[in-house]
Amino acid sequence: MRWQYRWPKLVMVLYGLMLGAPLHGVAQEVAASQASDLGSFKPRWQVGQAWVVEAHVPRLQLATEVDRSQALVSLRWRFAVEKIDNLLDEPCYLIEARPQDVEPEGLCLRLWVSTEALLLKGWELLFPCGGVVASTGEMFRGGDFPAYPASVPFMLVPIAFPVWEEIPLKDIAEFHYEARVGLAAVKDLQESRFSIAISQCVDKPDERYVKSVLNRSVDQLGNRDLLRIELQSSLGHWQQLWMAGQPWPVWASNGIVTSRLVSE
Repeated sequence: MRWQYRWPKLVMVLYGLMLGAPLHGVAQEVAASQASDLGSFKPRWQVGQAWVVEAHVPRLQLATEVDRSQALVSLRWRFAVEKIDNLLDEPCYLIEARPQDVEPEGLCLRLWVSTEALLLKGWELLFPCGGVVASTGEMFRGGDFPAYPASVPFMLVPIAFPVWEEIPLKDIAEFHYEARVGLAAVKDLQESRFSIAISQCVDKPDERYVKSVLNRSVDQLGNRDLLRIELQSSLGHWQQLWMAGQPWPVWASNGIVTSRLVSE
């Protein structure tokens, strides 16, 4: 049985934005190690497609006399590919994520992901505030190299997008992208941008790792092909476990909150 949580307005929003990192804006040199063939794990989204992710979030108050499972709140998010939309003159999948178990109503996280490379081009969080809908967000674009991994600093559900394309990198490389706070059109993105550096590491998970995060063996998963992706920057550390043919990581973590794909 899952509970319906009625948290005060803005509490969940502020908790989501402040639990981990601030908005992007700190540059740091980090290296990325590329391995394995990512193409076979790249999602194949279609407009109208939807899936549900269950996130396990620490309670707002400190839990000192209960076990870990009781100290976590389970929140389900429904992700839906709403349409093809343009951002920065690039066609993108517009994906909307809405919580199913909490109030206030109207909370929505919108993601713009490029249709070709599945690069995160921007995000916007809509939330009710004083009888109106407020928003915050960012737009992204590549730096010297057009492909880049990127993350969303919303901590109630782990969201990060790796590089899926085959790129001519050596064993160690660096990814950079540029971020600008807000989604309003500007004449010169250069005026208010920040340089972000982020690493990506890819490997094949072993049986022990799979069982530790999914509580199921590889055999129980039907020997499906799995891939582990790690992203790291000065803003945080994300882990993802991908299964070929799935629209979203079957398991993910941002170091505080974990999530599982529960339906598609």
